[in-house]
Amino acid sequence: MTYTVRQLSERTGLSVYTIRYYAREGLLLDVPRSASGARRFEERHLMLLDMVECLKACGMTIGEIGEFIRWTDEGDGTLPRRLELITQQEVRLRERMEALQQAADMLRYKRWMYTVAEKAGTMAVFDTMSDGDVPDDILAVQKRLVRQGHAAAAVPERRG
Repeated sequence: MTYTVRQLSERTGLSVYTIRYYAREGLLLDVPRSASGARRFEERHLMLLDMVECLKACGMTIGEIGEFIRWTDEGDGTLPRRLELITQQEVRLRERMEALQQAADMLRYKRWMYTVAEKAGTMAVFDTMSDGDVPDDILAVQKRLVRQGHAAAAVPERRG
């Protein structure tokens, strides 16, 4: 089965412009054309688009992704390079995920803190608050943030 650029767009959720851009950049290898010159995409292009979007989400540039795609086209001799690149990207992605989790934890803690302070009408509510007054899940987040070195989670900020 083949797809027009519009059909591929509908199937993938990517814009027609993005698909054409990827094709121009060489990320979609060997796209045949119809007699009228229109691109006719195949199932393998769907798989390539999935890989392109995955690598893009990992933070790779279009140039880096293009190099990876060329390696796949070169065959089995590039397997070690492909494995190394994918392994490196997985490590980087896990590091980013950890950093994002820390940011999400900080926001969750601060949202709880500001909710409590707003209800009390003052940040001074924390002056007499003990760990027993803090919900267990929030206390766990706060302690994790403090262990990770986030000073902003150690004590609610006070007005100067």
